[in-house]
Amino acid sequence: MKKLVYVLIAMLFLSIIVAHADDAKVVTGGQKIEDALIIQSGIIYEQPSSTGERFYACTATSSGNIVISFYAIPQADIKYKFYDDKGNQVDRKDWYIIPKNEQHSLKYEVQKGKTYYFMIYTSNNAKRFSICFDDTHIKGNVKTVREPTCSLDGLRETYCQLCGQVMASEELPKVAHVAGSEKVVSESTCLQKGLKVTECRVCGERLSSTELPLTDHVRGQMKAIAPVTCTEKGYGEQRCTVCSTLLASEEAPAFGHKGGEWVVTKAATCTEKGEKSRYCQVCNALMETETIPELGHTASVAWLVEREATCTEKGQSCNYCQSCGILLSTASIAEHGHVAGTWVTERAATCTADGIRVQYCSQCNATLEQETVSAYGHSAGEWTTEREAVCTQSGQRVKKCTVCGAVIETQEIAALGHEYTEWETIIEATKDAEGEKQRHCIHCGDTQSQAIEKVAKVLGLF
Repeated sequence: MKKLVYVLIAMLFLSIIVAHADDAKVVTGGQKIEDALIIQSGIIYEQPSSTGERFYACTATSSGNIVISFYAIPQADIKYKFYDDKGNQVDRKDWYIIPKNEQHSLKYEVQKGKTYYFMIYTSNNAKRFSICFDDTHIKGNVKTVREPTCSLDGLRETYCQLCGQVMASEELPKVAHVAGSEKVVSESTCLQKGLKVTECRVCGERLSSTELPLTDHVRGQMKAIAPVTCTEKGYGEQRCTVCSTLLASEEAPAFGHKGGEWVVTKAATCTEKGEKSRYCQVCNALMETETIPELGHTASVAWLVEREATCTEKGQSCNYCQSCGILLSTASIAEHGHVAGTWVTERAATCTADGIRVQYCSQCNATLEQETVSAYGHSAGEWTTEREAVCTQSGQRVKKCTVCGAVIETQEIAALGHEYTEWETIIEATKDAEGEKQRHCIHCGDTQSQAIEKVAKVLGLF
């Protein structure tokens, strides 16, 4: 619908341009704002080409809006400014292009009695323009922009011949509905009536409706409500599958108990009676009970040793009931006496001390017999030098026991004495001084020194 309105408005503007193409009033505005040319609404003006910037003024005849419209026969470009009543610039358009045979309108808010200004720049093409106030529109074409339907009012608008603004709007009354075929919107059931309606083929509004009669009940299967048991009657119902209304009912007789196998509920023991029962195979109800006689004790074939016999004390064995485990009788087991084991050395004999050995029972480890092992004396080893003899001091050697390491015998080794080397001249003797000679011990390094007499002079002089 909006697209249709835009097309109609565009066609209207085109018709305005063509209609006024030849009767435009040629004007040339002032070169300054204070020299602006006063123009009036309702007239199409034309500013010649190549006139540059020109100013125009207009006084508002009513409060509301002023519409300034530009028309393009060939393609036009606008350079334009708008000023308020005090001469302050409000808006500007620099080279706004208007396609050929189209119109462009600018709208501003104004107050009645005040004067407003605008500037138009003309270069190579003349510019056509007009102004309209809210009370000076010129009635033009009347167009129906929305056709009325059965659900929506129509709309008719009247446009200004010059600016194309809507001057007046008129609602067009709705048209009558167009009845369609009847259709069922809900089927009847046994519980609720159905509905048949007639609707408008255009808007779908419901124009009339008719109730449909209830249908018969739909019988379901007979359903067990209370099942038949051994002691209770059964009960079944048949209901409508749609509304659950009770349509029929039945009773079935109880079918009595059905006995099962005997079950031991309490086992008999050696000293107490037991019990067995029989239950219904269907409902598990108790039907009858019988007593089971006590079993009596059963002695075990093998005796159980409760306490083993030892070397010095008797043991005990017992016989218990195989079923309940109670003690039935006891028997004594004779002691078996000590069994001599091997001798054990408790303390080994040494070179100087006696040892001890003991014989124990191999069963209970009791001491049966004890003996003393005599000391076996020292065993002498080889001589061992403890301290070597030197030139001026004697040495020492010992003989030790090869078992315990004790010293059995000690001997002194005589001192060696010095053993010197040959004399060695250290300082040669001269005619004026004695010399010196030395010798050393080859064992300990001891040194002995002696003087060497002076060399005799010849004739006692030299």
